[in-house]
Amino acid sequence: MGCAVQDAAISAFYDGQCRLCRACCRWLRGLDWRDRIAFIDLHTIEPQPKPTMMGEIHVLVGAQWLSGFAGLRRLLRELPLGMPVWLLLHVPGAAWLGNRAYRLVARNRYRIGGGAGCVAGACGVGAAGRTQ
Repeated sequence: MGCAVQDAAISAFYDGQCRLCRACCRWLRGLDWRDRIAFIDLHTIEPQPKPTMMGEIHVLVGAQWLSGFAGLRRLLRELPLGMPVWLLLHVPGAAWLGNRAYRLVARNRYRIGGGAGCVAGACGVGAAGRTQ
């Protein structure tokens, strides 16, 4: 993607028009005491990302891309208070359950985020991709 990534260990790309996504990023940013994560709104980069990217978080670590639950789990590894949760998310069965839970929340994020869930009614996923 053609965007300037800050001097951070990891870049996290998220749907900045989703209330739940913004709230999660604010929470993670507050726990990022060492400024290891650059949070980047997908709507602010050029060229514009594919609409399918709006459905989950995308994390760039070096040259490796992680999405959804795997990306979230990797972000937790960078946070001092996230390390215990990161360890728990590696017990047998955690990935299976975590992937399913992440997809369930992602599919319903506009409902969970409260009402329309997106800024100015301009959700990146579109009406067909939302569950309301």
